[in-house]
Amino acid sequence: MLAGTEFRGFLEAVHDSFKLDEADFNVFSDSRHLLVIRSGSLRIFTTFIKSVQTINPDIYFTVISHARDRVEIEEICGITNCRVMEYMEPGNYDIKFMRDIVSQLNDQIFDCYILLFNNRSGIDYANTIEIMNELTDGPLLAFNGYHELLLMNQPRFYLKSLALLRAVAEWHWEQTTPFDESITHMSRGLT
Repeated sequence: MLAGTEFRGFLEAVHDSFKLDEADFNVFSDSRHLLVIRSGSLRIFTTFIKSVQTINPDIYFTVISHARDRVEIEEICGITNCRVMEYMEPGNYDIKFMRDIVSQLNDQIFDCYILLFNNRSGIDYANTIEIMNELTDGPLLAFNGYHELLLMNQPRFYLKSLALLRAVAEWHWEQTTPFDESITHMSRGLT
């Protein structure tokens, strides 16, 4: 069995093997229409939108978000610069409740598909990646809690890598006693 620091090193090595490349906000300079899943906080969403609008003030956003956030999203984007697709279910986004939204969006053309993560790597956002995979086979962009814009060239591979990382961590935690504090705090450094 790997000790706490050895296991942390192992998890970091696995994570680094599928780490996303950084992208530049200039990718939006010629874009006309973006699709954004507002899975991150409103603060992260605001930072992302304002950063994009600095590069391209004429850009139009289609935003998937909970219905309760509609007014704030329209204020942040500008009511004439966005369309909000309201997710009506409570809790995290779930593809099985998004079939109507996905069918409406499948007929549209977007220049970029963007996810928002409150953490660094999106380890808890597999659901939003799966939703975007229903809409495009192409690359995704992710804006995270560290204000990094990241390029996800192979979203399906990235999902499998996240699942592997989570499975290895859970297996290891099952093998340790609940009193091993070095293990309890390890996952916080990877998110």
